[in-house]
Formats: sequence, structure tokens, C-alpha cells
Amino acid sequence: MRVFTIGYEGATQAELIATLRNAGVRQLIDVRAVPLSRKAGFSKNVLRNGLAEAGIDYLHLRGLGTPPEGREAARKGRHADLARIYAEQLKSPQAIAEAAIMLDHDGVGAAMGFEPWKTDNKFGTVGAVARDRAGRLAAGTSTGGLTNKFYGRVGDSPIVGAGTYADSRVAVSGTGVGEFFMRGLLAYDIAARVKYRASPLSEAVNQAIDEVLTAKGGQGGVIAIDAAGNIEFAFNTEGMYRGCIREGGEAVTAIYRQA
Repeated sequence: MRVFTIGYEGATQAELIATLRNAGVRQLIDVRAVPLSRKAGFSKNVLRNGLAEAGIDYLHLRGLGTPPEGREAARKGRHADLARIYAEQLKSPQAIAEAAIMLDHDGVGAAMGFEPWKTDNKFGTVGAVARDRAGRLAAGTSTGGLTNKFYGRVGDSPIVGAGTYADSRVAVSGTGVGEFFMRGLLAYDIAARVKYRASPLSEAVNQAIDEVLTAKGGQGGVIAIDAAGNIEFAFNTEGMYRGCIREGGEAVTAIYRQA
């Protein structure tokens, strides 16, 4: 197989697919270790479906992706470290096997992977949820919106039920690609699971992220608290800046997933 490389910075899914078709590409090989994107249309399932409609196959080879430490080096501008880390990744048994798979096809393919020059890879949302001593709940969310958003775009943060919601049972604040939060009313969906299904907060939050966000190709996360003082963080990204403080003054902060 002849393999080209392609990026998607500044492109829509339709533009990417048109470029692939014009080049005679029969298969897109996704070599992102984490095949999720804050750009609509570029998370794994949504991208695969769009390619299928255009008659282009999709293949995800995670082992050829840039590992977390390599992506972190790129974000901090340590490009020599990125090159060293990725070179070591390519020596792994999984990468060697997947490279053979990539080349063992006929026709023309294109490999799409992590773009190391894209260092501003975080959402700019600030959210808070709180419970007072009487058990009353509140939620608030503020954001600068997505980079390069259309003029006049309204995101999920100011829409009650989408990126922010509170009632007598639960308070939720979200961050991520707002269009998916709005379509699924993610914050309200969590509250509804607690109210109508009597789901524990942890179950409600994680199921909503999986079913309302991830399954639709969206990306983001939430913080939530219930009337009993239970606190939950859930996200489908590599990390989410978060913290909480409980009665008694014990503060906890984190960025990446906890073991």
C-alpha cells in the first residue's frame, strides 16, 4: 500500500473526506492513540461513519499513536523529547505488528495522527458546584468558548440543562464540546437519572458521559455533587483539571485519571 499522511487542523470532516477522495485514498488509517477530538466530526465513531458514506475504509491502529508522555512533551515544546519517545514507541511489539498491518493492503491509504504543533489542547471552562450545610445545591459555569468558534455562537455553559444544572438532588457543571452537551442536555440528563431512576450519583454521571457524550462522538467532562455531599468527576478526555474541598477542609486536586 502507498501511504500518505494527512492532518485535519483547520479542516471540516467534509473537507478532509473530499481531499481523501480526490487523492484516490481507499482507507484512512487513524494512528491517534486517543481517537477523540474536540472538533466536531473527528472522534472515532463519527469519523468512521462519515468515511463509510464516502466509500472510504477506516482503520484505527492505536499502537502507532503518540503515547501520553510524548503528547505532554509536545505541548511543552520539548520536541526532541517527543521524537525520542515516539521512536521508542515504534519499537514496541504492538507498533511493529500494526505497522505490518498498515502496509499489508492494496491501493492508496492515508495516515492521520496526533499533530504535535497543536499545543493549545484544553477547554477553557471554569465550573463549580456546591452544597451548603442545609443541603441546598448550586452550580455555575463560565467559559470563553471553543477556539475559532463562529461569531455569535452560543455554547452550552449558559444553557440550563446543557452545561449547567442544579435542583434539590444534584448540581452539575460541564466542560467540553458544547454542541454535544446541548443536543443531549447532558447536565439535566444526569439529574434525571438521579430523580427518576434513583441512580447513585456515580452511576448517573458515568452512564451519561458514556451514553450521551462518548457514544455520539462528543468530548468533555462534568463535576457533580448530590444532596448527601457525594462528589463525582467524570470525563472521556485524557485529563480534566479538577478539585474539591469537603467539610473539615480536606482539599483534593487532580488532572489525569486516578489509578
